[in-house]
Amino acid sequence: DISNRDDYENIDQKNIKKIVHLAALVPTKKKVHSTAEYISINGNGIIHLLDFCVQNNVEKFVNISSLSVYGASGKNGVKEDVNLQPFGKYADYAIAKILAELLTERYKADFDLNALTLRLGYVFGDNSKEHLLLPRLLKKAFDGEEIVIEGTGEYIFDVIYIDDCIDVIELALNTSNTGIYNVGSEEPVSLNQIVNAIDNYVYRVTETHPPVRHVDSKDMKTGYVMSLEKSRRLLGFRPKYKGIEVIQQVINDYHENRNCYGKT
Repeated sequence: DISNRDDYENIDQKNIKKIVHLAALVPTKKKVHSTAEYISINGNGIIHLLDFCVQNNVEKFVNISSLSVYGASGKNGVKEDVNLQPFGKYADYAIAKILAELLTERYKADFDLNALTLRLGYVFGDNSKEHLLLPRLLKKAFDGEEIVIEGTGEYIFDVIYIDDCIDVIELALNTSNTGIYNVGSEEPVSLNQIVNAIDNYVYRVTETHPPVRHVDSKDMKTGYVMSLEKSRRLLGFRPKYKGIEVIQQVINDYHENRNCYGKT
């Protein structure tokens, strides 16, 4: 528990040189936590980690943040220095992430901690968690359940494949640069594109099309893709998978896993 300072006493401090901070309380479609929970774990919890780094001479600290911090300021090509404006039902999660970013920057300035923050887009690649978008839609499609699309389906996602995510974390661990960096795939992918890719795959396997229905949504935003100019220039990050390629690769992974378990 990163929010419990006593837990840090059980860590073997001598062998830790670098830390990647991925621990977080994350909102899902089924569960949105309270403001106090997000601030306590995602915001204040990082203080104990940062103190641990300073006290034990940790050589590198990488804080994992999210594109959700942009909120209303998010637009295509958004850069890291824009004024952040979190909003909506996930605003408290974003605010806690912003707090974690600020604390990381503060420890860098006050204690000369070699630290940086990565703002990740939507990470795709784990098919085991059915609360995530793609696994959830794939399950619905194979179960013959209706896929409901809010609005026109033109909402766009800034996606990143898990392998590219791992690559950029390795770059972050081995650079002397600090600061905040966007991490995505540079190319947008719409909800319609995702559903169409699922439809094509399910039809190849089952020769049936999953039912799809559009419903009105007055509050649906357009989505956006972050600028990677800074990440490319200072980290050397170049995603191998872009836009719809990310979705196709995850579907390929899903198909291989189905075959491993004898499903066709």
